[in-house]
Amino acid sequence: MQQEQKFRFYIDRKISVWLREFHEVGAKSYDEAESIIKKMFTEGNTDDTFNEQEILFETQEDMSVGENGGQPTMELYNDKTSEMLLDNIKH
Repeated sequence: MQQEQKFRFYIDRKISVWLREFHEVGAKSYDEAESIIKKMFTEGNTDDTFNEQEILFETQEDMSVGENGGQPTMELYNDKTSEMLLDNIKH
């Protein structure tokens, strides 16, 4: 009788998750700092104030194929060769 073996696979899964960024703004008062960061946020220009970030893991949600422009959101792979075996569109 042949002994059972174990074989490894992995699944890559595309998800949606919120990322919290912390920013520091130099100003003479809180109101001035708030005004500055709001302007920078609206203009999409907050790189200079960025300080650190954290992933909010509790907000993680699976992404649907529709939300991903019709592209796969799950792919199954052979762990040894990294060959993709199938995805959640092409079964």
